[in-house]
Amino acid sequence: MGARVLQRAPGGGGQAPSVTQLTGLASSTAGALGDILVIFFVAVYTAAAPSFYIDGGLRLLPLKARPRGAEIVAILGVQLRYWILARLVAMAGVGLLFGIGLALIGVPMALLLALLAALLEAVPTVGPIIATVPALAAALTVGTTQALLVIGLFFFIQGIESYVLTPLVEKKAVNLPPALSILVLVLLGTYAGALGALVASPLLLVAITLVREIWVVDILGDRTAREPAPS
Repeated sequence: MGARVLQRAPGGGGQAPSVTQLTGLASSTAGALGDILVIFFVAVYTAAAPSFYIDGGLRLLPLKARPRGAEIVAILGVQLRYWILARLVAMAGVGLLFGIGLALIGVPMALLLALLAALLEAVPTVGPIIATVPALAAALTVGTTQALLVIGLFFFIQGIESYVLTPLVEKKAVNLPPALSILVLVLLGTYAGALGALVASPLLLVAITLVREIWVVDILGDRTAREPAPS
């Protein structure tokens, strides 16, 4: 895809990238893959023995607060499971629709671009926009009309994802405020790179739940905001 874009770029002439550019690209890619591997192994070890970490955290609380702490942890577990389910459904749906749309438009490498879009859907709000950039570049190698159709396809798929796919599986999860999601994503992405971008949304979900359950419900006494304990 990069070769095609270079050939079509004005004044590009298909010039090969410099060693410095290739080194920077390789370094950035390796860093992103390393962050993903860190998240993967942390998730595997945590999922293998979750009670070890949960019990250890609850022991840091006073005896009277431990039952309430266990209730909040259970609520967090349910909401995170629904959030993961929502992301997986959105990833599969976006990848399928994007691939079909690109193929119908006539954009080259539709399957590869659809896979990229599905993977980047794991990063809410910003991920789909990033995934559209290479699709748009590939469409420009065919024609301006195809590029405009790709933009229209992006808005169509985002509407389906936002108003159909995600709401169906996110009814019991916290609806993350879009403005706050983008702010946290930018901050963590800036200071923690790909690792920060990947964990921004679940960390925000955890933070919102803790603030609601501990501050609003327990300290302020607003029982109407309480989440029912999962069965």
